[in-house]
Amino acid sequence: MDAGTPPWRATGRGLRRGLARATRRLGPDGEIDGWTLSFADPRVESGFLSSSREQLRSSFRRVVVVILCGAASAVHFHTSGVAEHGNQMQEASFLKMLQVALQVACYSVELSVLLAAIALSGHGLIRTRGMEAWAVVVIIVSEVHTCINIRHYLARAFGYEDPSAVYGVDLSGTDAPFLLGLILCVAGAGVMVRWKLFVPIALASVLGYAAAAYLLGSPDMTMVTTNLLFFTCIVLVMCSGKRSSEIQARLLHLSYLREKGMRVQAEFSLECLQDRADLVAELGSSFAAASSHVPGGAAAPLRPGSPRYASSEPAVSEAARPGQGAVSQGPGGLPLEASVWVEGQAGSCLLRDLGQGQRVLCYDTLGRSIRYAQVLEMHVKFLAAAWINVGLDDGTQLAMTADQPVQPADRREVVRAADLSPGVDRVVVHRVATAPVAVKEVSRQPEAGSALGWAHLAVQQPERHMVLVAGPGAGSPQDARSMAVYSAGLGAGPHGRAAPEQDASPRMARARSVPPQC
Repeated sequence: MDAGTPPWRATGRGLRRGLARATRRLGPDGEIDGWTLSFADPRVESGFLSSSREQLRSSFRRVVVVILCGAASAVHFHTSGVAEHGNQMQEASFLKMLQVALQVACYSVELSVLLAAIALSGHGLIRTRGMEAWAVVVIIVSEVHTCINIRHYLARAFGYEDPSAVYGVDLSGTDAPFLLGLILCVAGAGVMVRWKLFVPIALASVLGYAAAAYLLGSPDMTMVTTNLLFFTCIVLVMCSGKRSSEIQARLLHLSYLREKGMRVQAEFSLECLQDRADLVAELGSSFAAASSHVPGGAAAPLRPGSPRYASSEPAVSEAARPGQGAVSQGPGGLPLEASVWVEGQAGSCLLRDLGQGQRVLCYDTLGRSIRYAQVLEMHVKFLAAAWINVGLDDGTQLAMTADQPVQPADRREVVRAADLSPGVDRVVVHRVATAPVAVKEVSRQPEAGSALGWAHLAVQQPERHMVLVAGPGAGSPQDARSMAVYSAGLGAGPHGRAAPEQDASPRMARARSVPPQC
């Protein structure tokens, strides 16, 4: 401290620094609130509470055993001749019967609440927060019960000035069992509830002892201050230990989530390699063999914003015109009149107007949600191809080439559109929500679309993103039904080359192995 700094200012600075340390965020990336010890992400907080539900039920069972032992001790105490000290006074008999009745009522409430919470949580009817609320009720009743057990405070509560004279015994020194009972209540609260509920309960216990000792009158008034300081120190130690243990539990939960995420990512990478090998063996090799018979089958790029495809591009050779036996160079093709949704545009965009570098709406098979993915390649092809129309049960219709890669929702492998099984396979459809819809029909169409050209579309991370494509005349993505199909970059590139390796798989071995949000 500087010589010229007033002591009150230095004290204020110290308090501010202590408050800043207490309220700072904890965790590797500040995921934990420093005061309430709650996770910033409510989903992570819900997962942590769900994982601790069984531990809370176990603590409830232990507290039930403690209460049963306390009830047995109370029964033994009241049947071992305690009344003989007060048998000469009617007030002592009345207070004894009242004490027994109140103890029975408190034990009944505590056991009923705990057993009901254990049973309801076992059937999933209440969650962790509900169990904590019931635990708070038990703790409040237990502290009242502790005060009732002390005959001095019971007599003072009913207006007797000298409880020792009423009972005929010296009641001095009974603050010790009172403090012991309150300490047990605080310890039970630390077992059953979280830090942010434990601190108010501990504070209420300290204030409860102070109120009983100073308002009702302690049997040892000279020791009240010492007992209060002693009790406060014990409560502070319990609060500190509870805070440290909960911080460690939450950091372990974060570590578990991160390890789970890395494990799932590793599984995705392994499945990506396995699925790529299967896909190339099933689709890529046949298309590569077909492409070897097409000389100069290059595609004319579609310029962004152009009203029509550039049919005069020299890259489209005459050998690639329909009617001369040319076939597609890569898996998949979509009609130019089909619609997609581009980031930053309110309405739909025709594939003929889509350009490289734009971001189209896709279904993310990794996150099980919709997101935008960048268009890596967009070409118009005139090669001859077999066309089919896929119809779904909800009325969704989409034309595509027979070799268009599609991922059935109930199958592990990617299949050609022509190999979809009506009534068996389901395809992901997005309207207001994303859900799989059963395939109703797969019908062949004339190859007239080849004469007009068709879209050869490839997006970023093709093994992960399925493009949401709708038929002609689609409006907003909320009104139109769009079908999720893989882009042409899956398995083979637009010129017969292998697609670049990706770190994500188009599907997962376990449906629930989704990387958690931390």
